[in-house]
Amino acid sequence: MKRSTRTSRRKAKPGSAGPRSTGRLQRAIDEVVRREIEAALRENGGNVAASARALGVTEMALRKRLRSLGIDPNSYR
Repeated sequence: MKRSTRTSRRKAKPGSAGPRSTGRLQRAIDEVVRREIEAALRENGGNVAASARALGVTEMALRKRLRSLGIDPNSYR
């Protein structure tokens, strides 16, 4: 029997950075992440690069998380 080389990909759930459960723990984690990101954006005047440095993540990772959480960095300028 031949195995398929394609892997199935689940769509990202709203509020998460990837395909995860939407259980109580994940919602709590997403809320903490949202608060930390919003605080960093406020402290850095909406500057994503500076916020990423403050959070210890790459700018690309932060931008991905901003999209998944529906956060507009321009609203912190």
